[in-house]
Amino acid sequence: MLAEPLIEKTMVVRKLKTSWIEAGERGRPVLFFCHGFPDSSRVWDHQIRSLEKHYHIVAPFVRGCENSEPGNDVHRYGRDAIVLDHLAILNAVTTGNEPVICIGHDLGVVHAMTLVRRLGDRARGLVVINGMDLEMFTRRLRNPKQVVRSWYMGFMQLPLIPEMLANFAPHTGAWLAKSLAGGEAAVTDTVGFDRRSAAPLNQYRALAREAATIDEHQARIRPHVLAIWGRDDGVLVAPTQKEWDLAALNVTIRIIPGGHWLHRDKGEIVTGFISDFCHQCLAKTKQGEFA
Repeated sequence: MLAEPLIEKTMVVRKLKTSWIEAGERGRPVLFFCHGFPDSSRVWDHQIRSLEKHYHIVAPFVRGCENSEPGNDVHRYGRDAIVLDHLAILNAVTTGNEPVICIGHDLGVVHAMTLVRRLGDRARGLVVINGMDLEMFTRRLRNPKQVVRSWYMGFMQLPLIPEMLANFAPHTGAWLAKSLAGGEAAVTDTVGFDRRSAAPLNQYRALAREAATIDEHQARIRPHVLAIWGRDDGVLVAPTQKEWDLAALNVTIRIIPGGHWLHRDKGEIVTGFISDFCHQCLAKTKQGEFA
């Protein structure tokens, strides 16, 4: 028997239509999924289907992706703008009291970490999959190996050319992503891949502007962090404990075989990690350890 389609919700957030996938029962602890580039929230299908029985799932489509209307300014793709979108969605679907665990992949980690910082005591945990926030990545650029792997981010800063490739050179972006990422997950929806790329790539431009004003010494994240990494990721060098200790107080790192899209490569394994982690975070909160 085929599962029913995931429910997509839409509302206007600061004058722009914004959409998200929602599953599970409202009132339960919230798992807030932030997808990367150039994915959509549908990349989390395995995790949502497995976890919706116990949690309230919220998975927004980032600005410009699918039914989330594009912004008319690059600033609408930056960290502050995206976190306002995410907070508006949370305000619409929760009472404001439910605990939240944020989960991000790739650029979605930037937004998940920003949201955790804004939620304060309401945030109970953070799961990152092959990604990091802007402060961590800026420090990363002192590593020549990471600079070589990140050449495409410089390409994204060019005006118009990346959009032209996304719109008029079908399959180019999908081929590049598959070549860089490593692992087993293939980009099968190449048309959708290119269509999703054009507007959300402005995230790279917004983050490049913000990188000049970041505070590398901001307070470390208090909730427990689980960092899951694909050993064969061709985009990002695997993290070290020392690196994460600069960003968070309590971090567990799991590096396993797989590529950049680890939650698709190893869906059952990654979902198991997330499930165990969420259970532990919420159990410790009840005991007062993270209050």
